[in-house]
Amino acid sequence: MTKRKLSAGFTLVELLVVIAIIGILVGLLLPAVQAAREAARRMQCSNNLKQIGIAFHNYHDTYQSFPFGSRVMNNGSSGFGPSWWAGLLPFVEQQALFDRLNLSISNAGWSANASVLTRKPAPMMACPSYPGEVEGGEYGDTWDSKSTYVGISGAAITSPGFTESRVSTCCGCCSHSGSANDGILAAGGVLIANKSLRFRDITDGTSNTLMVSEIGGAMYTANSSSYTTIDGERVWVTPAGLHGWLMGTANTGQTPTDRVFNLTTIRYEPNSANYDRPGININHGPNIPLTSTHPGGVMGLNGDGHVSFIAETMNLDTLKLAATRDDGQTIDLNN
Repeated sequence: MTKRKLSAGFTLVELLVVIAIIGILVGLLLPAVQAAREAARRMQCSNNLKQIGIAFHNYHDTYQSFPFGSRVMNNGSSGFGPSWWAGLLPFVEQQALFDRLNLSISNAGWSANASVLTRKPAPMMACPSYPGEVEGGEYGDTWDSKSTYVGISGAAITSPGFTESRVSTCCGCCSHSGSANDGILAAGGVLIANKSLRFRDITDGTSNTLMVSEIGGAMYTANSSSYTTIDGERVWVTPAGLHGWLMGTANTGQTPTDRVFNLTTIRYEPNSANYDRPGININHGPNIPLTSTHPGGVMGLNGDGHVSFIAETMNLDTLKLAATRDDGQTIDLNN
């Protein structure tokens, strides 16, 4: 009698067990992969800021001052002048981009250079973790290619040992959600409106003074109940709101009483961009908080060129003092 050889195989139970094990392994591996990717993006963000820091130093070596944080047209014409990015471009290997700009005509920081600003910004202008669109055209605007790095104009300080007097209340704006009314614009930082500063003006020491940080995270509705949207699209806030990296100001003085773009005055904790707060608007706001999608905080560039991670749990008064160039206190953002 011939015996038939039984074929080997998985039972249904064994197959289900194998599938379950594979699912568990994938579930364990995916967060690790995501964490590794975010670590790489955070490193690139840090490198972007270091490159920006070197550019500021090279600019200072060339002109014996830093660029204006944001300025009006300096030829008597009307409209918005440029932000600090305009002067920095040749020092971040963007001479060709700088040469395409016309900074001597009315509204040079905005519509006059629309053909340039519809293009993608230079790579170091935006954090790779930023989930929004940086190329021009988002939310219906046509000249709004964006940066996620913001100049620090100072802080709204009412803390023991120092009171900031270089402030104005501003700025009524705009048709979009939120309110920039009762905003506070300070001029105690390194990058301020309509004036260029020097190293010698940073009496707290360049290593203790915050110069540039990030605004590139989510904007929330009142009480953090949900994400803000425009036409059904989630709003990812940037330093110039719905406008672009070149937008400066159309108003005179170091603390203008109207809109100033690509600068922020520290008033709120990092990652707390709720548009029900005074000074915050989707389109513009002098007090849009430092914001990113890095877990737990934002990256910051100090005046000496070193980059720190600013935890969202950092004491707000400490952050305000770090944003001020001459309050007489030494602040280490790494602690």
